[in-house]
Amino acid sequence: MATIALTRPIPPRRPNSSTVSGVAQLPSIDGAPTSGSQSVPAVPNKHIPACPPGPIPPIDDNADLETGRSSPVPESHGSTTQASLLYPPRNSSCIKSDGLSVYSLSAADVAASLTYSACQPLPNPADVFPWLHGIHPHNHIQQTFFTARQSSSVSIPQCLRGVTIVKADGDLTISRLKGAISPTEIIQLGTPAEFLDIDPREGFSVRNFHIQVVKLATTSDIVVYGEDAVAVTKIGWEIAEAQHRWRLAHEEPEQPLAEYNTFICICPFSDFENSHQELVAVDSKGHGTDDVLDFFVQERTEMYCMAMASEISHNVWVGPTPFPDSGDEQEYDVMIECSDLGHINPAALRAIVENKQRPLPRNNFDFPSSGSIMPPTWSHAEADGILETCKWIYHLAHGTCPHPSSETSATENGYSNHVRVPPLKILLHCADGYTESTMLAIAYFSFSTGRPIPDAWLALHMEKRHLLRALGIGQVLSVGETAVWRDGERDLWGEDNLYTVECVQDNGIDPLTEVFDRCLEFIERGRKNGTATLVHCRVGVSRSATICIAEVMRTLELSFPRAYCFVRARRLNVIIQPHLRFAYELLKWEETLRSRGQDKVGWQRELEWAHIAREIALMNRPYANR
Repeated sequence: MATIALTRPIPPRRPNSSTVSGVAQLPSIDGAPTSGSQSVPAVPNKHIPACPPGPIPPIDDNADLETGRSSPVPESHGSTTQASLLYPPRNSSCIKSDGLSVYSLSAADVAASLTYSACQPLPNPADVFPWLHGIHPHNHIQQTFFTARQSSSVSIPQCLRGVTIVKADGDLTISRLKGAISPTEIIQLGTPAEFLDIDPREGFSVRNFHIQVVKLATTSDIVVYGEDAVAVTKIGWEIAEAQHRWRLAHEEPEQPLAEYNTFICICPFSDFENSHQELVAVDSKGHGTDDVLDFFVQERTEMYCMAMASEISHNVWVGPTPFPDSGDEQEYDVMIECSDLGHINPAALRAIVENKQRPLPRNNFDFPSSGSIMPPTWSHAEADGILETCKWIYHLAHGTCPHPSSETSATENGYSNHVRVPPLKILLHCADGYTESTMLAIAYFSFSTGRPIPDAWLALHMEKRHLLRALGIGQVLSVGETAVWRDGERDLWGEDNLYTVECVQDNGIDPLTEVFDRCLEFIERGRKNGTATLVHCRVGVSRSATICIAEVMRTLELSFPRAYCFVRARRLNVIIQPHLRFAYELLKWEETLRSRGQDKVGWQRELEWAHIAREIALMNRPYANR
């Protein structure tokens, strides 16, 4: 299977992901918000690079496709139920109505419960998968694949007990706590109130990140917060009813389910801002904070650090889009942002050139992204527009303005018939610093130097060292896939420099945790020998990415969310796609690393599983919509 490089569809000046406009809806990959009890489809792999899951094992004749249970049910893998300060709710005042109960909490109680929960070990992956993949009773494809393996159970895990935070008014653009969601992301409001039927009814996928918020909410104590007592109480009762109805629908006499409760916290948001700032993701003024990791911001930060702006021609730079108000944009007089929404507009640049007075106010322009205009379909007007754009960029960068009667072409040696004005510093930019801006960068470099396009492309890499990295690879780690070698090549590498992890498919079942240490020891050996390691699998986005994230977590001592963004940014314009189980294993790996370190006493997860999955789903949604 070929890996297809996709542009990163990040809108210009993307807002913080914590400030999604309007009332947040369930982040579904197909872009349609989920409402009612209708199930959503599985995440398509149409535009997201993914590995095939491998062969389907023989079907278990004893499997019940309606309940999803196979016989016998596998034994526990040693997980214990997650402890919680909210269960049992002995220390909370209780309100009862029609057989339902809602408990009240203070801001301090909420903070203590979240901190305590973040310190609890996660259940073992084998005890929560494949249930977390989403096994709908009517999805025979998903059912058949997972129940065919005797070691897999699709029963509701009894070891899960989390804390789900719900903002009563659903507006996540303001006064948002860490991990907070809208009520409509987990329940159908109204009468009767019930949890969304989120498991996909059709299709097969092991990357259903978009359903994890609901999956975890059904196995969590739920806290509803807000300042409007009426609104908070109303949502609290509806969630309590949803919990009750879910329990009745899923509990069986031979398999009792854990009991989860609903809590309400009615207090000014300033109580959190003043005393528990570490939980505030978006403050009461609508500003994102640095106290809670935001995936979009973190990925942008990693991209910016990785692809600093570089000068490709006199006064013309190529790099990532500066963060708003960061001060970096003050370095440039003209900024041209390349994006899917950009237009070819050389007349706007010409207007600046012909305005000979300096200094000018900073100017921001746009230009089509690389690939949005395919060369075979270019019209003469588009081709001329690209050429004219390069021409006026050249004049701006060199401080020249052609005389109206002059037809002199652009050269490095000057314009004798042109008016001289102070030159301007220009930045060609996009989100990651290279994907959307590549076409304009190569076109301009070709124009300014007179080199043919192939030579200009090579020169940018070799002479200007634009994005060039000295790889220095001396050993190869193959994860689940054996590298194909030509005759004699394997011998040249040497067996000691090759390591293969066998029998690991990208199927959402085969684990990688047990080989983390061996793989990372191999990588570390190469580092000590002064050589880099190529980590690969079939497509290079799931199994190999998982190993690389595990390595980054170990060597840079990063949490899983930060390591995920670190590797994702450095995979260039092919997004990484570890499936659900691998991602969960990495969050569990974070526990392992901290247990080996010196800070194990005070350690807690930076973000919880449902929060991480929700952010990944939101980050991936633009790709699946293309």
